[in-house]
Amino acid sequence: MSYEEKMAAIQKLRGQVSSMANMVEAKERNLSNKESLLRQGQIPTDNPRDVEKNMMRNLGPMLAPGNLGDINKIIWPFYFTTESPGTPIAPNETFQTGFSVTQEAAFIMMSYTKVVYNAGTLAAPAAVWTYADPNTNTLINRSPGLVYTLRDGSSARQLFNSAIELGHHGNPRFPTKWPRPIMFLPNQVIQIAFTNTDPQNLYVPFITGFGYRMRVEDAQNFLSLIYA
Repeated sequence: MSYEEKMAAIQKLRGQVSSMANMVEAKERNLSNKESLLRQGQIPTDNPRDVEKNMMRNLGPMLAPGNLGDINKIIWPFYFTTESPGTPIAPNETFQTGFSVTQEAAFIMMSYTKVVYNAGTLAAPAAVWTYADPNTNTLINRSPGLVYTLRDGSSARQLFNSAIELGHHGNPRFPTKWPRPIMFLPNQVIQIAFTNTDPQNLYVPFITGFGYRMRVEDAQNFLSLIYA
């Protein structure tokens, strides 16, 4: 065997030894990590359910995040906010807005709040909008003439019989709660129409719906059993 062949064989053996050493060191680190987790009372995270168990064990049921675990059992708080109008809503104008539930999970709407900005009057538009604080006892802060409707755009389900005054609902300090939670499936659209019936005021309104995101197995099959 020539000198070059002997050096090549030695290099090959060195590579094999180095690979084996790296493998042994990796296993050692893995065992050390598992040992450290066991000392802390945690389960080694070999799968996502182990993460859920560790969170529940260390944080408790009240602090553990709700979006960990079985895909059809997890639940977490969430909110959706309507889009902003490009310009303030003038008298006798209607602004169609709303929000779409993303495909990730269904949305169970529990309550909602509002935010309204006064943008002056038709004759004198304001350069700076003023927040209409519903907790102050002034007429302008109750947004007179601003009414709204809510509609399930996917099923044409009207949530109100008629348009109602926004000033009577949605105080951020005391959110308006639905008598029963309303469930919207993924990709459903909630349509909200703001109409300004005041003869002079300009408004910029928002509505934020609060609730929970939940993944529900076979939800479509359950809903198919419900009919009017």
